Amino acid sequence: MLWLERHPDQAVTVEISMTNGTEQKQYTAMTLDSSGPSDMAGRVEDFYKYLADLPAEKIAIKLSWTGDKPIYRITWALTQ
Repeated sequence: MLWLERHPDQAVTVEISMTNGTEQKQYTAMTLDSSGPSDMAGRVEDFYKYLADLPAEKIAIKLSWTGDKPIYRITWALTQ
């Protein structure tokens, strides 16, 4: 799960790579689960999810966004 807080003019893409050993990173898009206004005026909150088939030793998150406005906060968690 990944949660971020962004400027409303930003378009964000979140991808995840989960590998074991010496495998090459292969990024897969995370699913945008919900989006809405933040408690902070002028900000939007997005919540992304990804369900892996198998556990992994190495996890990498890749964020891409448009424009020059900031992403204010990023939080993520692993669950079983």
